[in-house]
Amino acid sequence: MPSKMRKNDTTREEWATMVGRVFNVMPRNGNDKGTVWLERRMQQKFNSFLRLAGVHICVDGPTGSGKSSLAVTELNRAGIKYAMVQITNHTTWEEFCRSLVTIPERFETSGSAQLEAGTIAGIPMGRFRVSLGFRDRQSRGGEREKMSYGWTEQDVCKQMVKDDTILFLDDFEKANEEIVVRVADMCKLLTQTHIGRNAKLVVVGTGNIHSRILGADRSLRERLEEVGVGVFRSPGESWRFLQLGFVKLRLRHPEMESFIALEEKQECRRAVNEAADGLPKMLNKLGHQISLKGYQRNRISPSDIIGSAEGMLQDNFQSLHSDFPQLMELAQSDPIVKAVLHKLYELGIGEIHSWSKVVHPLRGKFGEDETEYAIRKLVNGGFITDMRPVGDTLFVNDVGLFHALCIVSENPARFGEKEEKYASMGQLPLPLGLDNGANGAC
Repeated sequence: MPSKMRKNDTTREEWATMVGRVFNVMPRNGNDKGTVWLERRMQQKFNSFLRLAGVHICVDGPTGSGKSSLAVTELNRAGIKYAMVQITNHTTWEEFCRSLVTIPERFETSGSAQLEAGTIAGIPMGRFRVSLGFRDRQSRGGEREKMSYGWTEQDVCKQMVKDDTILFLDDFEKANEEIVVRVADMCKLLTQTHIGRNAKLVVVGTGNIHSRILGADRSLRERLEEVGVGVFRSPGESWRFLQLGFVKLRLRHPEMESFIALEEKQECRRAVNEAADGLPKMLNKLGHQISLKGYQRNRISPSDIIGSAEGMLQDNFQSLHSDFPQLMELAQSDPIVKAVLHKLYELGIGEIHSWSKVVHPLRGKFGEDETEYAIRKLVNGGFITDMRPVGDTLFVNDVGLFHALCIVSENPARFGEKEEKYASMGQLPLPLGLDNGANGAC
């Protein structure tokens, strides 16, 4: 902690801007000194695939687990140019290509193209800057469509090789089948026909994006690697993440204060884990809310942390409780589904799990086929992703939903609910205890 505290000469708006930069729920570049970043264990795996020629990368995992941030951070650390396309539910191939083109203010006929770097919401990215004829700024509106009209997968791949550029596709779970097939074709082309040192695809999304691409072209099995990104593994990591942010803002926090009792510090850690359960996006939201209370105080108190965490819990309940009934009905109607859920909670509801760790402990009691059928019910309901047959992992799609259900089931009255409504769920094990990593102050 710096010896000099932050001066009390910032306005409330300036302070909110500073807090928003440190605790930013948008994808961030972990190399930026203005933001908070905690190293993830899967970064090394991503980086090894990034350096491997002819291999494309799928980054998947639960919503809010920091998939895009991890990819952005490693791409920037490697110093590799990339063009980003954010997929929506309505993205067509024509829109996909159009989003890769940027139009210069004014250019002469040259037939040339290059990558133009820029930033959107603080995320470094690029577009292919294409020059096909003389234009002025009045005609820019329709030129992007004209320049990208008729592009094929071959055209995009050629441009990637020419510019030595990675194509970064975000929110790929929203891609329609045409986009999936064309992306699979590009993966094949970039390993056989158009080959460049950094010309590869990084595909990020929630759900079974890896299987969808392989389903379009099975020959990609050895050319498309998966990196699963789950939540922070321990309560201590979550607590340390927040502390790092407080320090960047030069805010004193309870772990730094000798006069605050150990029990009160432990209550702060428990509240943080209860509210966010290791999800980076939720931790950033929580850190933002807590830090705003430190304006002109240079410190945050236990009541700031506990109060913000409780407020987040109540907000989560209000936004998610309408999704509880479908999940609860599955568990109540099938004891094997309920057993699978309990096993996932026991192993860590927000982590990426191997199939064997989930299924093998249950198959002796229920049988492997019956257990697999129960998992299929959860998959069909959109609650979990099963990577088989192309992988061997399972993960829940919405950690926040499962986490909120667990907290509410533990104490329904806390949320104005009746206990008997949740009694059939049993005691869902959520590891909110403290580990060794929680004890070190930043």
